[in-house]
Amino acid sequence: GDGPAHYRYTECRLAKLAEDGILEGVKRHCVDFQPNFDETKEEPVSLPAVFPNLLCNPNSGIGVALACSWAPHNLREVAAAINDYLDGKEPMLLGADFPTGAQILNKDDIPKIMQTGKGTLRIRAKYLTENNSIVFYEIPYGVTIEKIIQELNELADADKIDGVTEIRDETTKKGIRIVLKHKKDANISKILTTVFAGTSLQNTFSYNQVALVNGEPKLLNLKDCIKIYVEHNINCITKEYRFNLEKAQVRLHIVDGLLKALEDIDNVIATIRASKNSAEARLALQEKYGFSEEQSKAIVEMKLGKLASLEKIEIENEHAELVSTIDNINTVLSSKDKQISILRDRLNNIVIKYGDDRRTEVTQIEFPKQKKEVVVVEPKDCVVV
Repeated sequence: GDGPAHYRYTECRLAKLAEDGILEGVKRHCVDFQPNFDETKEEPVSLPAVFPNLLCNPNSGIGVALACSWAPHNLREVAAAINDYLDGKEPMLLGADFPTGAQILNKDDIPKIMQTGKGTLRIRAKYLTENNSIVFYEIPYGVTIEKIIQELNELADADKIDGVTEIRDETTKKGIRIVLKHKKDANISKILTTVFAGTSLQNTFSYNQVALVNGEPKLLNLKDCIKIYVEHNINCITKEYRFNLEKAQVRLHIVDGLLKALEDIDNVIATIRASKNSAEARLALQEKYGFSEEQSKAIVEMKLGKLASLEKIEIENEHAELVSTIDNINTVLSSKDKQISILRDRLNNIVIKYGDDRRTEVTQIEFPKQKKEVVVVEPKDCVVV
């Protein structure tokens, strides 16, 4: 509940997951770039994001009269849903997985939430009993301990939680611990019912999965989110492999020139030595052997050590590797299945490296419908002005 420190007292370090799962590949031009605010540099329009950030990390806000509220989900479960979608199955999630743990009480409502992108979860704190005390050790997401303690004290001051003798906050870095000390003969069930009804120890979380899709705000269900994620990543893979293909073709062109020069290296050296400078040597090689500008530049800049027979073998091996690489890249670019396989591998690597167990328990508890009390108003004379 403490306010954030001023930025001059804080620093930020990029998480390893952000580097591996969100930024990986950005230097291979797999996304479009645009000028930054003062047009001195270029910045990516979007990020590659193999890590499904929108589904795994919470996000909420209001803008242009539209609100959004995204719940955090478990990375392993999200990856399983993505793989189901790629297999042609209907994707589904078990529900939100909050970093504070706690317990979701309306499991039966989750399928509809996933199909519509809207709905509400009921969340309840987890507790245990020990030594005439009720100890809450996991609380609903987004609720501060200070607020819970304040609400409990207000209930105690109003004599609404009978039998509670002391309320303590024993939270440390090891974990949350809110203690309600009670009398030996206290009705624990009644205390819990009152506490859950009157404090944030039982709370709600509303789904409203609105996001910008091609600049337009749209309400997205789970399948829509995964579809957009897959299309974006396939597009990134395609651009990345085209970049790699262009890079390999440029290098192969130069290696072809080097091999051609090595076949008649004595005359090539004589031509270079007869030239006044490197520019004239490049032009002479282009005219005599038909080299391109890039090839002639590489030949002129070639060190004498490259003339050894072992170096020639290395260049020939590099040529063979480049030809194989180009063939493999063309295979990937011409096959949607290959691109999907690459996406699966990259996502699974992220899951293996950063996936963790579910923290929030999901269950179904039926709540009795509350009967509204009918207020009887005695009729009396009145004047309406």
